[in-house]
Amino acid sequence: MSAKEEKTSAPVATKESEVTSSFALPKIELKSTIKTAVSKTNEVLSIMEVQKDMTSSMVGSRIRPLAFQAKQVAQKAVIIYESRQHYAPQIIAGSAATIGLLVSVRRGKVPGALMGTVGGVGAYAAVYGQPPKF
Repeated sequence: MSAKEEKTSAPVATKESEVTSSFALPKIELKSTIKTAVSKTNEVLSIMEVQKDMTSSMVGSRIRPLAFQAKQVAQKAVIIYESRQHYAPQIIAGSAATIGLLVSVRRGKVPGALMGTVGGVGAYAAVYGQPPKF
């Protein structure tokens, strides 16, 4: 029995050694792998930075003229708003008449007159500030 076991065990041992040698992992140099990974990461980051810069410059070049025009329109609106006291009677009368007519068509003469008065007081407050205290 020992002779048979030796015969059968010997080929098995050689098969195991053959199997382990055929599945051996290749040797990888750690330093070169790290260098390669770092250089590839830097390349990707530089490409992303260039794309970000191009995008932000395109957006900035489109927004700057729009912001300039918006600033000019806002300045004109402030100038017009500041000159509202020159046209106070027209603003107050127009607001009272418009609100009064719209409400009188819908609700009647008396509610129209009351709402016109309220609209006139509101327009007065908007033009001159707080209404006078009684």
